[in-house]
Amino acid sequence: MDFEEYQARASETDQFPSDNQRGVSISLFGLMGEIGSLLTSFKKRLRDKGAYRTFDEDVKEEMGDVLWY
Repeated sequence: MDFEEYQARASETDQFPSDNQRGVSISLFGLMGEIGSLLTSFKKRLRDKGAYRTFDEDVKEEMGDVLWY
């Protein structure tokens, strides 16, 4: 799947179109929250080093969420 196909599929699940102020706000707040979750994974990796065994899986999941927004 390329990025264009991903974008098309993701837009089918968007409940709040970005063509109005409410949709834009929800999208921006969602994106900020997901970026925060991604940064938390990196913080845990720096803090816990090798003890954070689920780092790779967590980052993949969070990056998927960031891409969706």
